[in-house]
Amino acid sequence: MNAIAPLRTERSQTTEGRVDYLTFHVAGAVFAVRAVLVRDVLRLASLTAVPLAQREVAGLINLRGHVVTAIDLATRLNLPSASGSGQRMSIVIERGNEAYCFIVNGVGDVIGIEGAEIETNPASMDQRWADLSRGVFKKEKDLVVLLDIDAVLDIRRTKA
Repeated sequence: MNAIAPLRTERSQTTEGRVDYLTFHVAGAVFAVRAVLVRDVLRLASLTAVPLAQREVAGLINLRGHVVTAIDLATRLNLPSASGSGQRMSIVIERGNEAYCFIVNGVGDVIGIEGAEIETNPASMDQRWADLSRGVFKKEKDLVVLLDIDAVLDIRRTKA
């Protein structure tokens, strides 16, 4: 899947302990993933349903001739779906020679975060979110949940 062009260069990984994260919104909450993992940010293309797939799998998209599994992050994070409200976006991530797209409500900024600025998950955080989180970051008035991509993609861990 090398045909998918990276959104950011290697410089986005870290400089002086800073790591760039792409922020996005899902059902009013703010999340982020490491920007270096993001290959594309696009408007959500038409989805092809996958019979008998986990409920988090919204379908498949065709991205420049490559089949990409679309994960509905609202469903994965146990949040209300906003499928009918506005233009949804997809964030394409490549892991282990497989491309995935996360369906989100909107994409924010790329922010640089020092490792020391990342806090542990609050004790009051829902355990389903804590299992998918690498920590949190306070950005102005928002609490940004930093997602663990590998945990998010492990949909077999989903509890009914």
